[in-house]
Amino acid sequence: KAKREAEEKAKREAEEKAKREAEEKAKAKAVPALAATAAVLSRSLKHVLASGLVVRYSVNQQVAGRFEVLLDASIARRIGLHGPPATGLAKGAAPQIVIGKAILVTTKGGSSTVKILFGKKTAARLHRLSRVSLTVRLVVRNASAKSPASTTVVSVVTLTH
Repeated sequence: KAKREAEEKAKREAEEKAKREAEEKAKAKAVPALAATAAVLSRSLKHVLASGLVVRYSVNQQVAGRFEVLLDASIARRIGLHGPPATGLAKGAAPQIVIGKAILVTTKGGSSTVKILFGKKTAARLHRLSRVSLTVRLVVRNASAKSPASTTVVSVVTLTH
């Protein structure tokens, strides 16, 4: 009887130890929280209109998403630009339109740069302005099926001729 109890106790302890090790292994494999940053490197309106808006980004894991360049709707109307209205803006924020887009797909975490190009008509209309304030929005989603996450990074830049 004592021998059987000792065997059962050893079996329970072994099962508990295996369970703890499995939990620790799962924690080690857990996907870290999604983190992303974006910073506009361009400062010259003339250079941006000719060769694109350069944005440096950094992510901590594999992601897919998009960059959007937003312009205040009142300025767009004044210079004759039309585009889709930006959705998902903060409550009370001035309406904006999307004037440029770029897709972002990464295979792992890291940082790089992306060039967002503008169409000829958009560039010609923006060229009329001596200075313009643009909002660059980066929306990314991770590739995890078990714990999907999304984050949005917004940065504002003022470009001058």
